[in-house]
Amino acid sequence: EPIIEKEEETLESIPGGTETLLVVEDEEMLLTSLQMILVDKGYKVLSAGDGFTALKIYQEKKNEIALVLTDLGLPNISGLEVCQQIKVINPNEHIILASGYIDPNMKSELQKVSIQHFLYKPYDFKKVLKMLREVLDEK
Repeated sequence: EPIIEKEEETLESIPGGTETLLVVEDEEMLLTSLQMILVDKGYKVLSAGDGFTALKIYQEKKNEIALVLTDLGLPNISGLEVCQQIKVINPNEHIILASGYIDPNMKSELQKVSIQHFLYKPYDFKKVLKMLREVLDEK
């Protein structure tokens, strides 16, 4: 009998979109990689390397932004503070939080401000793309 290989999911096979995303990441190489992959999938990407810049962009473009993907560990103000302030501006904003490690106590703090979507670093770009679509399609 022939052996049927399970088709490996590729970045190309994961659907993209045309929404505007705010990506907040202080590691420049990671930010550049995320931007390239997301733009290649059709998304419009606004990016920030720290929390202050992220909040400034969000305030200016909140009506265009469909989702925020932010790192937890950011310079100046933390990803948690960014999430909290964005939720004050728009309680319904979709936010995905990324971190190498999320303390269980921190998770409960995040859930208090309606952050339910987490990605672990280092980024698996397939997981990033799949979660983006899942969260965006919840609207």
